[in-house]
Amino acid sequence: MSAPRTRYTRSNGIGIACQVVGDGPQDLVYVPGFVSDIEVMWDDPDSARFMNSLASFARLIEFDKRGTGVSDAVPLDKLPTPRTTYGRCPGCHGRCRLGTSHPPLDLCIRC
Repeated sequence: MSAPRTRYTRSNGIGIACQVVGDGPQDLVYVPGFVSDIEVMWDDPDSARFMNSLASFARLIEFDKRGTGVSDAVPLDKLPTPRTTYGRCPGCHGRCRLGTSHPPLDLCIRC
């Protein structure tokens, strides 16, 4: 099966990417791990097979959390203005990128 259409819903002004697959009698919400990309997931045969198996008996609802996959990141003007950022894998790469690309963030500690 090809990737289902990605839709967006809003949560406090942030676009959250979601997909709905299947038409079973009850909803099943798939909560991803710490990193996800609902569009790329369908390119992997094992992941696609797993998602299709879930959608075979339920209406599967899947989403990317804020700032992951194709969901929007939280706008910088909505964040506090720290001088130091810290991230642990896999979050450290994004936090370090944020720290180096947006002054006044002037220090990034990387794991």
